[in-house]
Amino acid sequence: MKEPSGNLDFIKPFENQKSLTDAEKMEAAYRLSALVDDLLLRFADYTEINDHTDMKVAVLQLKMSLDDNEKISISVESHFYDDGSMCKLIFLTDDKNHTKHRYHMESQDEVLRYDQDASEPGEIDLILADIHNSDTIDEEALKGFIARTKNASKNQQLERRLGVNDQPVGPYEIDKLTQLLEGAEAIGAI
Repeated sequence: MKEPSGNLDFIKPFENQKSLTDAEKMEAAYRLSALVDDLLLRFADYTEINDHTDMKVAVLQLKMSLDDNEKISISVESHFYDDGSMCKLIFLTDDKNHTKHRYHMESQDEVLRYDQDASEPGEIDLILADIHNSDTIDEEALKGFIARTKNASKNQQLERRLGVNDQPVGPYEIDKLTQLLEGAEAIGAI
C-alpha cells in the first residue's frame, strides 16, 4: 500500500495540462472505476445503497485532514442504470461544504474533473442550500430552483466546450487521488 498523500497539489489548472491520448484517458477511467469500487467495498459498512425507479446508487461519505490542517469531505458515488449505463463520481468538498473538485465518468472512455472556486459557494451549492433550508417548497420556488439548475448546467457545458473546466484527466492524477484517499476515514467511523 502506498503512503497517503496529504495535499491537493497534484490537481493542476487545465491550461497547464498536456493533451491526453485516448489510451491515457481510458487508463484513467479504468483507475477511477477501480478506486470507486475499492472505496465502496473497503467501507461497505458505511456505504448506503438506494434503489430508484431506473437505477441503483451506492454512496459513501468520507472525511480527512490535509497537511495544511484543512479538512475535506469526500463523497464517493456509483450509479448503475437499468439500461446498463453507469456513472461514477468522487466529490472533494471543503469544510464549508462547498464542492472544490468533482471527478466523474459516465463511460469507460474518460474521467472528467470539474473545478469549483471554493472561496464562495457555486450555484448548485446555493440551490441545494436553499432547498435544504426551506420548510416548504411551493410551486414558484420549485420553478426557480429548476431554472437556476438549468442555468448552472448550461454554464458548465459552456466551460467544457471552451476547454476551461470539466476536462479529461490522466492516470497520473487518478493515481495521486488514490494515494490521497488512502488517508480517508468513513464519517461514521470518526
